[in-house]
Formats: sequence, C-alpha cells, structure tokens
Amino acid sequence: HRMQTRVELKQKDLESKAMAIEASRSTTAEAQRVFTLAKSAHTHNLEVQKEVVQEEQMLRQHIQDNARQELELSAKNRPAESAAQVAKEALDSLKRQLKSLERQAD
Repeated sequence: HRMQTRVELKQKDLESKAMAIEASRSTTAEAQRVFTLAKSAHTHNLEVQKEVVQEEQMLRQHIQDNARQELELSAKNRPAESAAQVAKEALDSLKRQLKSLERQAD
C-alpha cells in the first residue's frame, strides 16, 4: 500500500510539473505574440515618420522654389527697387509660408 502511495505521489508530482511546463509554454507563446505585435507597430510608426519627414522636405523645397520665383519676378518687375528690399520681401514671404505650414502640421 505504501509503495502505491509513493507511486501516486510521484505521478501527481510529474503531472503538476507537466502542467507548469504547459502553462509556461503558453505564457511564452503569448509574450512572443505581443512582442511581434509591438515590433510591427514600431516598424509601422518608423515608416509613417519617414513619410512625414519626406513630405515636410518636399513642402519646404516647394516653398523655397516659390520664394525664389517670387524673388526673380520681383527683381524683373521692379528694377528700380534695391535688391536688398526684394530679398527681404521674399524672406518675409518664406517666413509667412513656413508659419502657415507649421500651423497646418499642428
């Protein structure tokens, strides 16, 4: 009888160890799933950030091109005015466009 009890205890011990291992496995699998989700979300965020930066650079370039064109037109249309005045106006225009761009970004 005593031998049977010992065998039963040993069996129960093995069963509880097996259950612990199974629980640990499913916890590990869940952790890996969460990690993978977090990693792909992070990657997606980086891609979106990169797109936003590229978009901003394109807009800035566009604003600079516009400012240069304005400067050239002003210089052609008003040869009597000093070049410094024309440059100042173009710079002011560029600043206004940048401010409006920043407001749109917010």
